[in-house]
This record gives sequence, structure tokens and C-alpha cells, in this order.
Amino acid sequence: MANRFPLIVDTSDGNKIKEIEVGDNLNLQGSGLVNASSITVNGALTAQSINVNGTELASVATTGSYSDLSNTPVLFSGSYNDLTNKPSIPASTRQLSDVQNIEPSNGDVLIYDSNSGNYVPGTIDVDANINNSNLADLANVITSGDTSNKFLKYYSGAWRAANVTYAEIQNTPTLLSEFTDDVGYLTSASLENVFAGGGIFATDIQGSVFADDSTLLVDGVNGSFYGYLTGDVDGDVKGSVFADDSTLLVDGVNGEIPGYVKIADLKTALQDGAGDYDAFKAWVLANL
Repeated sequence: MANRFPLIVDTSDGNKIKEIEVGDNLNLQGSGLVNASSITVNGALTAQSINVNGTELASVATTGSYSDLSNTPVLFSGSYNDLTNKPSIPASTRQLSDVQNIEPSNGDVLIYDSNSGNYVPGTIDVDANINNSNLADLANVITSGDTSNKFLKYYSGAWRAANVTYAEIQNTPTLLSEFTDDVGYLTSASLENVFAGGGIFATDIQGSVFADDSTLLVDGVNGSFYGYLTGDVDGDVKGSVFADDSTLLVDGVNGEIPGYVKIADLKTALQDGAGDYDAFKAWVLANL
């Protein structure tokens, strides 16, 4: 069935009956549409009110505002106190079900007690007992073999028992002069001074002679021998001197003391060495 357009009376055209033209409006002022099976519009539908099955649509149907609804529930205020069936929140740790209700002392911590299955107040032992522990128990300490008189030295990613080599000692002296001369060690200069003119061997040796037990053997003041001859000896003593095992100590014939260097030989060594310590040492090794 084709769509039909309503007929109107066109008062501007001799009251002719025409179909309503596109763009014109159908004025039904004081009238209404009844028994229409449906109404389809392409634009906006403007009405004072709309009834559905005899019931007027509420304002919320057109405004979409929650406040236009009726019989709405009381909304949640957002306050925890307005909630119902709330859980009981403990006010302290002692109200927890797995914490024993015991008054703690200052500095206590909660420690789990496996016997009661609860946490109880207690102190932490900060002193570790290592009486039965060894350095080798540490993960980065490796000891093997004989560790006697060795030190722990860190190398190859771990502490190991090792000796300290001289090359590892820092700031070691490299010259003899860097040592402290607390014993008066002999130098080439002092040796030259000893054997050169004016040294202690440049003149006669004077004084008394004592044994290892401090017994006076020769009195350098009185010129006397003690212990070996009866009474004091006045005047010159001539002849050789022998030890108890007949070893010649003083050669009275040649005027020498076997095993000792003559003063004359030392003077000759100094002269041939021309005052040079190395040359003097070479001469002594070659001739004495």
C-alpha cells in the first residue's frame, strides 16, 4: 500500500484541495491524532506530555537525572561508620589472633613460638656464638695443606693461606744507607781511616791483656805477667809463646804472631791499593 499524503485546503490558492507540500506543516490546533497504529518522525517530537498505556511518562524518562527518580534507596555516605556487618579491626597487635597477649618490655620484638603457635614478645640475641666456628667455615675463605705460620691473603677471588714474600712488602729499603746504623757497621771510609796514617794501627798497640774471664794476663801499666810466671817479671821477656796444645802463639824468632796480619803488611796493602777499598780488599785476599 503506497504512502498517502494528507489533503489540505489551500486558502492562498482559491481554497483548492491539495496534498500537503514538502516543507509545509500540518496544523492540528485543537485537534488530535487518534487510533494511529504508529507514528514515525524524522525530526524532533515535541509534546507537553507523553502517555504510555494511559500512564504519563515521568520526567526522568526525558531528563535522565537520578534525582528525578522516585523510591530510590538511601545512597552510601562514603563513611566507614555508615557500613553494616563491618569486620572488627584490632586496635593493637596484641589483639591479633596469632599474637599472645603478653605485656612486652622496652626493646622487645615479636618472635614466633612454635610450641604455642603464636608470636610472643622477646629479645633478640645480638651476640653470635662462634666458639665452635672456624675461618674455613666462611664461604670466601679457602684453606688447604699446611697452614702453619701463614697469613690470609686475598687473591683469585678468595682469602687463602699463604706466605708473605719480600717483594710484597711495601716501602722496603733498597740501600744500606737507608738502614739505621745502631751497631756502627764498617764502611769503606771508616776502614780507610783505620789503616791510613793516624789510624789505630799506625802506632804501637798499648794496654793490658785480659782473659775471657777478665783475669789479668799482662799488666800494661807495670809491664808484668801474672799467673804463668812466679812473681813479677822485670825487664824484657824474650822467646816464643805457645798455647796449652803447643800451638805457636808468638814467634819469638821471626817476631810474628801466627794467624794475624802484620802492621807492615797492612801498610803495604794500603799503599798498593792507593786508598781504594775494593783494591785493598782484592790485595788482602790475594796476599794474606
